[in-house]
Amino acid sequence: MGPATKQEYMYQFRTCLKCYYKVFKQTLKRVKMKKYIDTIKDKITIEDLDEARQDVASVIGIDNYIKLCEEFGGTSLFFPKMNSLARNSVYKKVIDLKGVMPKKQIAIMLGLSRSTVYKVINEYEGKH
Repeated sequence: MGPATKQEYMYQFRTCLKCYYKVFKQTLKRVKMKKYIDTIKDKITIEDLDEARQDVASVIGIDNYIKLCEEFGGTSLFFPKMNSLARNSVYKKVIDLKGVMPKKQIAIMLGLSRSTVYKVINEYEGKH
């Protein structure tokens, strides 16, 4: 149901204009900020960062750090320990070797406990 009178229509029209104007201003701010960031991006150095971020930037380089910020800025990132990254690879190796050698040998070769080897194999066989 639309506005009943000309006054109501004009009120709704002005309200819409105000909303569009707000959105336009916010968009313009973002565009100006992006242009400004693009002009200074090449001038950012590791020294411009706080200490915790300097550690990351010194490992991956300031250019890669800036790329991370552009891609994931505003989100939280968690970096797992290396043993967590390697775990899936080691577990795949356990599955590959399960029919080739005894489980005890697999455990010794990969530096795992026998119970871990059994657990990995049982979980794999339970899924397949």
